[in-house]
Amino acid sequence: GFANDLGSHGGALYATATCTVRRCVFLYNRCGDRGSAIWSGTGGNVLLENCLIAGNTGNGTVLTEGGRITLKHCTVVRNRSGTLPSVHCRSGGPIWVLNSIVWDNVSYLTPHNLNASDSQVIWTNGCTYPVPSTGSGNTTNVPQFVRDGDGHGTTYSNGNFRLQPVSPCIDSALAAVALASDLDGNARNSDGNGDGSAGYDKGAYEAEEYTVGALRAGLLQDRSGGIVPLTVALVVTNVAGTQTNGLSYAWDFGDGTTTNSGL
Repeated sequence: GFANDLGSHGGALYATATCTVRRCVFLYNRCGDRGSAIWSGTGGNVLLENCLIAGNTGNGTVLTEGGRITLKHCTVVRNRSGTLPSVHCRSGGPIWVLNSIVWDNVSYLTPHNLNASDSQVIWTNGCTYPVPSTGSGNTTNVPQFVRDGDGHGTTYSNGNFRLQPVSPCIDSALAAVALASDLDGNARNSDGNGDGSAGYDKGAYEAEEYTVGALRAGLLQDRSGGIVPLTVALVVTNVAGTQTNGLSYAWDFGDGTTTNSGL
């Protein structure tokens, strides 16, 4: 992987030629100017497959200035940018975003993840916000990671960007451009949500088969913030596994109170 690197342009990867990066993690990289993780200049043509790009800090995370970039089955999350969106074509391009998740990145100016009107960033079956103006099959639904993590850029920690069984990114990738395996090396095209139909998942990680393991469950809440006093509905759904007979469980809020309401 690429971790804790520092550069002026392209904190981890500076490209002025054709290159391919597969099953790689870009983590905690920084740049003094633009492209904290990947920068593609004149002559650059970068293909990224099954990559996790998280916790990077600089002006733009995945950036072209004269070159091209393709993101295929990548997850770009919790990066911190300056005045540019996380995925951005400053010149050149295009940037193709295929079956990828670009979520919860921050910048000093909005939008954070992307410039929705940027015609040189072409999205196909992506998960991001706001909805892109180019491409097709894109959604703005919360991806429902196993663990969202904390912080952005250098303060990011503790994320697990595999997909819960309730994730809308499961079985929603475009098969025509899908990859055979994921970042972990697991085969794609599984039934990760228990609907009886196998499909390819968006992002760097393919959800395991729904029945694999002792216990699998999706955890949902109807809101993530608001003004107190605040009522939040918590729901457990898509429960499966080999150890579910006689199972009982409850919400523990960490302050000595518990409830089984909504289970």
